[in-house]
Amino acid sequence: MLFLAVFCGFLAEYKLEQTIEQHREKDYMKSMVRDLRADIRGIDTAIKLKLMKIDLADSLLALFEKKDFKNTSGSIYNIGGQLSLRSYFNPNDGTVQQLRNAGGLRLIKKVNVVDSIEHYCNLIRDLQRLQDLEESQLVEYHSEMSKIFSAHVFNQMLSGKQTMQINKLETNPKLLSEDDQRINDLDMKIVITKGNRSYQIQALNELKQSAETLIVLIKKEYHLE
Repeated sequence: MLFLAVFCGFLAEYKLEQTIEQHREKDYMKSMVRDLRADIRGIDTAIKLKLMKIDLADSLLALFEKKDFKNTSGSIYNIGGQLSLRSYFNPNDGTVQQLRNAGGLRLIKKVNVVDSIEHYCNLIRDLQRLQDLEESQLVEYHSEMSKIFSAHVFNQMLSGKQTMQINKLETNPKLLSEDDQRINDLDMKIVITKGNRSYQIQALNELKQSAETLIVLIKKEYHLE
């Protein structure tokens, strides 16, 4: 009788622990869906900004090819300054980090969900590598800019001390250099960075599709609204 009582107590405790873990798992998945929805919004914004930067790159390359600097240098400064700004996608990985801190994804019992989360995280890592590459390309772009653009003019274009906003020029200040080789060097940096941003758009679209698929899967497996 004593053994039976102990055994029943063990079963009750085991059942309670299972119930608690199931509730924790479902709570994590609810949080994961919130993170994924926020990611989708961030991805849409990132794609929009990347497309804008690609259009700006094409416009700047066309202006340099035209070589009408007397009448277009203001536009060249405006576009050149916009292209120098950073805009990266930052994932909402709070839930994934909590899961990893709690011992990896072992709390998630559904293998298909774990596989999908891992796939999504791998896509984020792939995108991060492209963004890291863009950062190094922007450093090189900034270096080439200093040979074409006047720092004095750019300083006048900056507005305020608390916000990073570039005011649009309405005049056509002189470029520091109109040398063909230096312009070509800058053009090359623009083309290379533009190519990277195009790859990022592909990666972002794939990431968005993965996020949407993962949301559907989680809602189905955990009966979420």
